[in-house]
Amino acid sequence: MFATPRAAEFLELRALQAQTGQPAGAFGDVVIKELLDNALDAAESTGRAPAITITTREGDDVTYITVTDNGDGIAPATVDHICDFNVLVSDKAKYRGPARGAQGNALKTLLGIPYAFDITKPVVIESAGVRHELQVTVDRCGDVVVTHETTGSGRTAGTSVTVPLPGPDHLDADASWWAWRTALVNPHATITVVDHAYSGSGDDTTVYKPSDVVWSKWTPSAPSSPHWYDATAFTALVHSHIHSARNGHPDKPLGEFIREFDGLSGTSKAKAVRAAAPDVTHLSGLDGRDDLIAALHATMIEHAKPTPANRLGPVGEDHYRRMLHDTYGVNRFWYRNGSATVNGVPWIIEVAVADTDEPGDTWFAFNHAPAFGDPLGRTYLPASDINTFGAASFLAAAYANNTSSGGNRAAVVHIICAAPQFVDKGKVALVVPKAVAETAAKTLDAATKTLRREAEQRRKDAVKAERAHQQAIKAERENLWSIKDAVFEVLAEAKASAGDVCAARTLFYKVRPLLQNYTDKELGYAYFSQTLLPEYERTVAPLPGLYYEPRGELHHPHDDDVIPLGTREVEAYTPPPWQFDKVLYVEKKGLAAQLAPYRLGERYDMAVIFGQGYAPTACRNLLARSDVRDMKLFVVHDADPSGYDIARTLAEATRRMPDHTIDVIDLGLTVPQAIAHGLETEKFTRKKELPADLELDAAALEWFTGTPTSAGYGSFHHECRRCELNAFSADQLAEFIEAGLQSAGATTKLVPPAEVLDGYVRAVRDETLTELVWAELAGMVDVDAVVRQLIDNHPELADAREARVRESFTGDPYQSWRSATEHLVRDDINAADDLDGSVRALLAEQLAAPAGDSETGDDA
Repeated sequence: MFATPRAAEFLELRALQAQTGQPAGAFGDVVIKELLDNALDAAESTGRAPAITITTREGDDVTYITVTDNGDGIAPATVDHICDFNVLVSDKAKYRGPARGAQGNALKTLLGIPYAFDITKPVVIESAGVRHELQVTVDRCGDVVVTHETTGSGRTAGTSVTVPLPGPDHLDADASWWAWRTALVNPHATITVVDHAYSGSGDDTTVYKPSDVVWSKWTPSAPSSPHWYDATAFTALVHSHIHSARNGHPDKPLGEFIREFDGLSGTSKAKAVRAAAPDVTHLSGLDGRDDLIAALHATMIEHAKPTPANRLGPVGEDHYRRMLHDTYGVNRFWYRNGSATVNGVPWIIEVAVADTDEPGDTWFAFNHAPAFGDPLGRTYLPASDINTFGAASFLAAAYANNTSSGGNRAAVVHIICAAPQFVDKGKVALVVPKAVAETAAKTLDAATKTLRREAEQRRKDAVKAERAHQQAIKAERENLWSIKDAVFEVLAEAKASAGDVCAARTLFYKVRPLLQNYTDKELGYAYFSQTLLPEYERTVAPLPGLYYEPRGELHHPHDDDVIPLGTREVEAYTPPPWQFDKVLYVEKKGLAAQLAPYRLGERYDMAVIFGQGYAPTACRNLLARSDVRDMKLFVVHDADPSGYDIARTLAEATRRMPDHTIDVIDLGLTVPQAIAHGLETEKFTRKKELPADLELDAAALEWFTGTPTSAGYGSFHHECRRCELNAFSADQLAEFIEAGLQSAGATTKLVPPAEVLDGYVRAVRDETLTELVWAELAGMVDVDAVVRQLIDNHPELADAREARVRESFTGDPYQSWRSATEHLVRDDINAADDLDGSVRALLAEQLAAPAGDSETGDDA
């Protein structure tokens, strides 16, 4: 087992994408954002208003991105820690607070990105009078090797960090864009951009000046609050100090540690808290005493007041309005903020929405730093009339972005949290408590209320106008087009739109919207597919490539074959010759399992079709492929109008088969038969007129005519009665069908003509004799021994290694590895020199051997 150093994860593109949460194409943006976040935190930690400069320049197909701050600078010892890839270095890793970055690996990531892009120029850090040139590589064992060279530097104030990246033709990094987004949530900062590399000109300088010099926020150097830690996080903080002391750093006194927290700097409070651990003077005294650490934490929470959310530093309405107005031009503006405290941790949610002159965008920020994505993207936001996941989706649903509003919009969503937790390494997707999600939803709801109200009114006005428009169109075309005429009018256009090959249902969906230009009448799929399409192809023009999905199954007698009754399946179907001369059409597909035990097909040499209502075209095409020219088609159906009509439509379809004589015989179920068998009936509502050419007996006419009932607006429906085949038990249904078949004279078993019978007799004779001969040969020749000898003599016949198999895919990419291997082996055997001669010789040798000399020891 080998151990692979994880430090190399900072130097590989795939691992860096996981570390940063961004694709490799966005690494230029990652560099700028990380440098900006660190620069702002560095300046604020000194109590100064940040003054940041971003410079980009080109040279040797490399773009250099430099960010300079006005903080106290990075000490040489800190740079040494950055070069140690075995540890994460961060002043924010354990202390909780609303800092911009908390990865603990940002600068290591920035050292690894140039290496991942094969950039050989060093990362340069200038601070405290020292210039550090840092370059990383990975040795063959995966260990990170850091080259760290130092020289003198004229920079004694602040820090300058330069990262080399691929040129602008290979990697996008818009420094001005990031500067604007950073200025958007930092009213106190001065941000200057000198963008030589991406401006396309020799000099392009932009300055974002502060809008509020007295504005303040919680800075990275401000005390943390004990309320911001749960028990696990506080214990981890204490043990981090203990671990640091073990490694040679000073052991922090307990009193000093307590006074570092917000609200506990006073002597009396610090003394009261120390009473929770009276025998401990330094943090090392808490080693192994987690119960005492928990008591200390509880006492700190008791004596320190919770931190008000507004101390975290909301940006405020005026700054957002100014920034959005300067960029897009603001006509109307809405700003709302909300706050919540959950388990002692304060949250602020700011939402700014503007109706603008120019198309804007939606901007997300977290803890006063631009975010790569929506921090609430995985958070469910329940509001008054919008329930969605993520602020971006909420704003879209609220007509607060350009796409959904149809106008010009700009929006800002800024989340501030003292102790954030994330579900991804890239620090984008927040873990958001339910109370905070509800506050965010209310804030978004309030900021977008006017836009939603206006959009709803526009929607109502549009609906009203559309209704008036449709009523006008309807008045113009009232009674001008029948549904049939309208379908025939648009069918050619719909077919062209559906494609060369399309299902009837696909064509149906293409036809429906086109009908709206001609009629408001509804088109049903059954009428369209079973009546209109066949009539159109018969009377107007064929529709090449049109097929019907299976609406039933054909079950062969004497074997287990089941053929789906779809257009394509029927076209590919070849009926077995002289296997059946009768077909039973059963209206209901679900009766197949019920009738299977009675083996009606085998008894009467009869194929059985189990349909789903009408299937005349598929049935006709199937019968047309049979060798039997004199065929009887028996129909069993429900006792309802559709069932009565099935026999008629099947007879009409088969009449268009001039080469066949097919008798269509209706076995029922008729209404008199249902009455005679005492079957259970049911009511149904008939909404359409009975077909004019439907032949009904007196009892059926009474059942299907029914009693008229008012359907409103002067129209009537009819309450009718019917009986379905399912009313039979399985035995009753089988007996009913058999009685009908016998009454129709369908009891004769099928025997083909003499020439067919004679041919089959000869084939069976030949096959039987062949089997007899092979059986005798098998007793005389040890075939396995012959094969083994051939393999020993020709080992090259099984040479189908992976390279040959893969090469065969070039000629036929559709085959599997099994098929490719079979072809290669067979080709090798066929190409072998005189292999058939070897076979004959081995067979002759065995046949010539005396009885009992075979390898198997059996008598010949």
